[in-house]
Amino acid sequence: MHRSTENIARLVQDRYVFQYPSLKDHYPDLPDEFYNDMVIVFQDPDQFKAEVFQKYPIEQILSYLRITHKFYIEKRLGEIEQAIELLNSIENKEVNNWYPYLANFIKGFNQEMLHHIQEEEKTLFPYIDVLLVARKSKVLNYTPEQKICLLSFMLDHDDEVEEELHKLIISLDQISESFKDSFSFRMLLNHLKTFELDLRIHARMEEEVLIPRCILLEKEILKDTSIRVSPSL
Repeated sequence: MHRSTENIARLVQDRYVFQYPSLKDHYPDLPDEFYNDMVIVFQDPDQFKAEVFQKYPIEQILSYLRITHKFYIEKRLGEIEQAIELLNSIENKEVNNWYPYLANFIKGFNQEMLHHIQEEEKTLFPYIDVLLVARKSKVLNYTPEQKICLLSFMLDHDDEVEEELHKLIISLDQISESFKDSFSFRMLLNHLKTFELDLRIHARMEEEVLIPRCILLEKEILKDTSIRVSPSL
């Protein structure tokens, strides 16, 4: 999938601008090397290579994923909902007929998406924070509730949400020719395809970069005799 570099750059930049309106105050080096590497991947997901992102600190990868979660919840999902609502407001019976199905789909999809994100925000990311602090402070300190098996999390963390979205896009693609004159339908399909692309890259960043890096970090910490294990463990 190839798109104009300008539009793809906005896909990456918008999530930072969304959280930090004064972008240059928080990210004075943007567009930096990481930003440019992300633009390349959004331009063509087949160019995603885990080794390209291995050179970046775990903190930077984690920050990108957290900002992206916030971007999804507070902006991207709302845009898709609005695009679906617009289908119900236009005077085209065939397009209108799709509204109930799509409205029901997005309601369930959003719930599953929020659950998926919360699972990472409440379990995976906090444990990674613990490891990052331990590396710097030389104290490994976490409660039993915070401890997770990183490999198990990656294997058990399903991608059902992405699969459901992909199936919907296939269905809409099959009828898209019938609605080629409907700007609202085309806009919705574009929103969905853009989000699917984003989710694919997000998942690969977690599964091929973040978690493998953190598994190695965890092993290093546990082998490092200079790191003190807190009694709270």
